[in-house]
Amino acid sequence: MSQHNSEQAKKNIHPYRLGPEGYGPNMEKWREEIEDAKAAGVPTIYDDMDERSMFWLKAREVKDKETRELVIPDQRTLAVAQSI
Repeated sequence: MSQHNSEQAKKNIHPYRLGPEGYGPNMEKWREEIEDAKAAGVPTIYDDMDERSMFWLKAREVKDKETRELVIPDQRTLAVAQSI
């Protein structure tokens, strides 16, 4: 079973970067971040997305070490994000 799971994990071309806690603890935080941005009048790439798409994309962002901005490092995932 473990070997099978390892092989399946290698096929995931859009892995999330949330660690072992997964989506659960982050979802409310992401909702608040988006609502705060809307309240401040700051446009985001999430403005026209449904919540499911927003969560999928947020789970794949990482903080750039130089700019400290959230970015999507994988080009395939970025292409999917742009098509949402």
